[in-house]
Amino acid sequence: MTYEHTLKKLHHIKSPGLNQILETWKAPNGPNELKEKMKKIFQEGDRSYFETRPIIDDFLQYSARDVEDLIEVHEKMLQQDSYGLWL
Repeated sequence: MTYEHTLKKLHHIKSPGLNQILETWKAPNGPNELKEKMKKIFQEGDRSYFETRPIIDDFLQYSARDVEDLIEVHEKMLQQDSYGLWL
């Protein structure tokens, strides 16, 4: 099988979303409940929400939770040597 053929086959595989990863790996906080709210704000293009200082509490919590949980999920992946799970 050629490299190009392999890439074509992988192109159709959908990568999991962050909330799916957090849920699958049983992140301490679970899926980020603010995801839909932030997604809507991003899609509406209201940049003032993110330019406001100090940063609005919802945005700060949303960002911090992803980082906190990703660190723990990464540690779980390393312990289980399961990086290939998503390939």
